[in-house]
Amino acid sequence: MLHEITIAFGATFLVRIISTTTGGAGMILIPILISLGLPPSSAIATNRFGAIGTSFSIIKFHKAKQINWNLAKFLIIPTLIGTILGTMVVINIDQELFEKIIGLVILISLPLLFYKNKIGIKEFKISKNRKYFGWFLTILASLMGGIFASSGLWFNYLFLYFGLTMLQTIATKKNTW
Repeated sequence: MLHEITIAFGATFLVRIISTTTGGAGMILIPILISLGLPPSSAIATNRFGAIGTSFSIIKFHKAKQINWNLAKFLIIPTLIGTILGTMVVINIDQELFEKIIGLVILISLPLLFYKNKIGIKEFKISKNRKYFGWFLTILASLMGGIFASSGLWFNYLFLYFGLTMLQTIATKKNTW
């Protein structure tokens, strides 16, 4: 048991250092915690609780004026809706089925981590229609985050959709979820 706790602590510590600026800890930690014997819902809850510490990076991003506060305020309601719905799924789903679904979602999500393009380098303005469609995409991203605790990846692409740079994306994402 001490061996498993040491592995969980060490993995969490290293992944959280990296995810403070980039996110994505859930895609690494959740499978590790499940492999150590935690039920999927407990692994997700543990991952979410561990993310509280990375929220302190908001102070640094705010001082660097990288947070788009207007967008963050605009997305609070859809983020809450999606997260609450996702949490309800986590609480009520069969854990064995859920474990398989988590593995599938992580496999499907992996290519997104390696998607390279010139997105996120330059900020751009978006139309009102795109902004309001993004509101509904936020519900979907939050739902995915609530269910799979992998909202970092989904929110990265969401904020890039809103025309933010990668640095603004990381900063604003930390403020909305």
